[in-house]
Amino acid sequence: MPPATKSPTYTKAEVPEADRCRFTSTHGRRCANPHNGADHKFCIVHERRMEKLDDSKTRAVSEQLLSGGSNLHNRQEVGRAMAQLFILISQKRISRRDGVLLAYVASLLLQTMIPVSDKPSPEDHQALVRRFLKDMPRPARERYPDDENSNSQDEPRS
Repeated sequence: MPPATKSPTYTKAEVPEADRCRFTSTHGRRCANPHNGADHKFCIVHERRMEKLDDSKTRAVSEQLLSGGSNLHNRQEVGRAMAQLFILISQKRISRRDGVLLAYVASLLLQTMIPVSDKPSPEDHQALVRRFLKDMPRPARERYPDDENSNSQDEPRS
């Protein structure tokens, strides 16, 4: 009688190569589970992992973009956010399409804001007054004959 061979109690159905999950481990092994449908490239398990990774990347980009706070109430805050947007686009962490949309929204925000004028300090105000007085035209003395008479009266007579 031939020896009895052990057959496995569980056999996984072989999935065709085209229908397999696209996830590849760090060791180079590809997932053997079927993908989640025609639109999805990953199985249910790996699809959820990829969504979590995408969410964390999106959160990190959002935090960097709004690093000074999410309140964009004045021109300086919007300018800082636009500078961060420029950096993120150049690092290719934000797509060009999303960057264009965010820049457009920022430009609309800037158009609706009232221009902020910094109040000059007292020193700036005094310098402005001195400059104005220096540039102000002086009256011509020869036009006013009364001034000559008043000067002669004020001088002591000898």
